Amino acid sequence: MSIAELCTGDTVIAQSRSTTASVGAAGGDSREWSDRDTFNCLIQGMSSSESLRFASRGMAIMYVAFFSADPEITENDLLKWTVRASETLTTPIYLRVLSVPPVEGPPGESQLWIVYVGQETQRPER
Repeated sequence: MSIAELCTGDTVIAQSRSTTASVGAAGGDSREWSDRDTFNCLIQGMSSSESLRFASRGMAIMYVAFFSADPEITENDLLKWTVRASETLTTPIYLRVLSVPPVEGPPGESQLWIVYVGQETQRPER
């Protein structure tokens, strides 16, 4: 089975903040999240032992997203999870990108891109 075949079942929409800032109603910086690209991937929950290793470094990681192609995602992005295990979600789940480790492996070979994310517990700020 290829990496591309393994990295399927879930769909996320990468979102980034607009570069144009405006003053919000409360006087703060108000920038909207906007959809950028849609990706097929595989998202798995962290095991308890994995969660403990990240927690010891002060990182609350809940999920790991696996991509078969470079999603060009950074720690400044948000992922909107719209399809989970091949089923469309009625309400999307928002995932904050916490870490994007560098990809290792020889160039030209099949590579696996890994993104560590945490679930947003409230609507992403605008």
